[in-house]
Amino acid sequence: MKIIRGLIVSLFFFINLTTSFGMRWTNSQKLPLRQENPRMPVKQQLDETENFSKKIAEKISKENAAEKKFLVQFLQLPARERVKVWQEGKDISSRGLIQPSMDAGLISRGLDAVPYLAEVVSNGDTYHRTYALKILCDMDRFVPSEDLLFPELGMLIYVRQIGIGGNLNPFMQVDGRRIGKDGFAVVKWAAEQTKDKDLRFHARLYSGLLEEDVRKLPLNEQVKQWRDAVASSKGILSIAGNPDLSNLVHNLQAVLIENAPTSIPLLIDLLNHATDEYVREEMLSIFIGIDSNRLRLRETEVGRQAIEAVKKALEQGRMKPVYITREKRQEYWRWFSAKVLDDDIDTNHHSRWSVIALALEKFYGVKATVRYYTTPEIQVIKASPEMRQFVTYLTKVDPSFPSWEYTYTGDDETLHPRFKQKIERYYEQWKQFKRQ
Repeated sequence: MKIIRGLIVSLFFFINLTTSFGMRWTNSQKLPLRQENPRMPVKQQLDETENFSKKIAEKISKENAAEKKFLVQFLQLPARERVKVWQEGKDISSRGLIQPSMDAGLISRGLDAVPYLAEVVSNGDTYHRTYALKILCDMDRFVPSEDLLFPELGMLIYVRQIGIGGNLNPFMQVDGRRIGKDGFAVVKWAAEQTKDKDLRFHARLYSGLLEEDVRKLPLNEQVKQWRDAVASSKGILSIAGNPDLSNLVHNLQAVLIENAPTSIPLLIDLLNHATDEYVREEMLSIFIGIDSNRLRLRETEVGRQAIEAVKKALEQGRMKPVYITREKRQEYWRWFSAKVLDDDIDTNHHSRWSVIALALEKFYGVKATVRYYTTPEIQVIKASPEMRQFVTYLTKVDPSFPSWEYTYTGDDETLHPRFKQKIERYYEQWKQFKRQ
């Protein structure tokens, strides 16, 4: 779901940006942006360009070296001093890279700083106590690169300048595994206290308790709270404007997808009768999420009703903030129907099916990926075109195959405790698929 939401947001802003740029270019065609000096020899112009490029490269090299030196020294500081420097948040190169690198350094190598981060949570200002709380929770969920199944897919927590990192395990509730009983105690306190509601919300969000809270709600209450949160936050605009509501929407949405097919009739009813334009548009992502992560809609009666409801809603309109015009809604329907009806899966790098293809290849020797390098250091790993045929085959075998073993709507499922079992089941079907 994060990927889908991110793609929609990117598309929204990209359309606006390119439209604006196109207008500027049209109005300025007769006014060249830059004219070379016709009296300057070509060789001199080339030399100046080369000198300018060298100066930029030297500047970047110096900044990289300064950042690396700073971070090496930062990680060697005594724990209390390290947390103090982290709180100050100085950016020595003005590139905005130091703060996230300090975060990653604390998460991956800063367990001795737990007592001082806990102190910030208990007594710090509003901003830093929430920030320190997230660092503690991420520390507890951190998995170092050497323990990842596929480190070549990249790492969420990474200190680029000194090459250390790993990922966060989204399937693990914070319990003190790495931060110890004292670190866990302050997270638990923040999650249970009622004086500071903002701190309580974030503690429950970062520790995994919010998802647990949502799961305990009756299904109709889950739908109601999701609807109200989307309406209040204005859909995808909440990612920038109200990230707290965006996180609540995400947690509720994941549970509603997991509750399919039971949740589908309630969701269809909401799509048919909702008057809020943001809610109507956000409903689209739930149905594509069910088809991608829970069960194939076209293979069940209630699923086919959902497809028709989506088609009807797109014809009617009354959506915001992206699918306002008929053209954009028609474009979305082409994309949606290709996914749901024709198995036009995403095979790109980091997509779910590229990860599954890589797992089949690594665990069982199946040739299921296409690889190439964009630079000498960066390799792209995509699922082979054959995976689309495999998805069609699996849909006929069992429409619920996306949720074999578990349902997950996030970006990286490789840390799920039953990921290997899911891949094993796919491999057994792959052998049958190849025989046919």
